[in-house]
Amino acid sequence: MGLVYSVPNDGPLTENRRLHCFRMGMTRGVSDVNVDIPSGDGKYGYLRLEFKSDTGCQSSDQHTFQSLVSQYGHGRYVICRTVSEAITALADHLGESKDYWQMLQKKYSPREQPKKPIPPLDDIWKAFV
Repeated sequence: MGLVYSVPNDGPLTENRRLHCFRMGMTRGVSDVNVDIPSGDGKYGYLRLEFKSDTGCQSSDQHTFQSLVSQYGHGRYVICRTVSEAITALADHLGESKDYWQMLQKKYSPREQPKKPIPPLDDIWKAFV
């Protein structure tokens, strides 16, 4: 465990929180989810996922982090706008069966099936582990 983790970067950025984040060593622009597992084909050492809305765009710090991942990190950086895109990126990275991941996409993607509730985080976590 611990090879797939998120970076807590939400919430209001008050002066106290900014100082706390600085003391904890948080870096601006870091991706939202980090997968520290090598790709199935051995081409990449890890995967970085950045989540954006349909209209969201990267900050300059995020662009800088993306170029560092590509230039120095032997990693892959993907911007995901839907759950399906994130699942596809993870399946491609791990070299897993497309059928299994397509089933997960249909089951868990809120845009593809808006009437179903979002699954508990434990179910999603089990799917990635």
